[in-house]
Amino acid sequence: MTPEETKIKQVIDQVSEDILKPFKEPIKAVYIDADFLYDYRLGELLLKVTCDEDYQVILKHLDEYINGTSLKITDYFPELNVTEEDLDLLERDPVLGKYVQVASPPTEFLMELPRFIMQLNTYNKNREENSELKIYINTRGKKMNSAIWNNLEVGMSRICKNVRLINTTYSNWTEIPPNVYDILDILYVYDMQDFMSVGSVSCTKLQNRESIGKIVVTRPRVSKEFDTPEDTQEALDNFEGVMSLLVLKFIYMNFPVVISSGS
Repeated sequence: MTPEETKIKQVIDQVSEDILKPFKEPIKAVYIDADFLYDYRLGELLLKVTCDEDYQVILKHLDEYINGTSLKITDYFPELNVTEEDLDLLERDPVLGKYVQVASPPTEFLMELPRFIMQLNTYNKNREENSELKIYINTRGKKMNSAIWNNLEVGMSRICKNVRLINTTYSNWTEIPPNVYDILDILYVYDMQDFMSVGSVSCTKLQNRESIGKIVVTRPRVSKEFDTPEDTQEALDNFEGVMSLLVLKFIYMNFPVVISSGS
């Protein structure tokens, strides 16, 4: 087991054993950006690969990407000469864009998702709660591949009968209705810049101190370049400190991918 795999298990156990203790009510709903289940941005980059040499470049820098702090995936693979704009164009391409989900590698979090759901279900049962647990999986403006979604639904139905997966396609946090946001207890947020954007329901609720009962999990990423790693870490720590005042628990977590070592 790799250190990152161990970290994911520890975080999931922490959510179920430690973080859930302050909750007095059952968990009603969980929000997960699908990018944490399948790395879509890495899938876009893989679609730009034209030879085995390029693929080996991705494998060479994969750990740097997983454990890095830059929001730009292209910062980790400069040898490929691919820009963020190139990937944005591919994502919007009416033909190639359809292949992104198929090309996107699954994450270790996806592998651990059944165990996570089971722990939440046990938590609810211990409070004599048998109502439906909603899991919102948001594909951020994209329609999830039907085969992938069917596999998720079948897998969840075998684990817990009272869990309902809901596939949403909100492009950003301004589209999420307040009544949906209000019932979310645990949120896995891929884009914290969007989450904190002025006018979004999430930003408004944070400002009004109406998210104090929520757990927010995200990647430790920054949108600007700092002079030193210490400055980057200080920025991450400062943001964590602010968020910890606004929500019940704020967690940084990396999401390793499952990718073949061969072409």
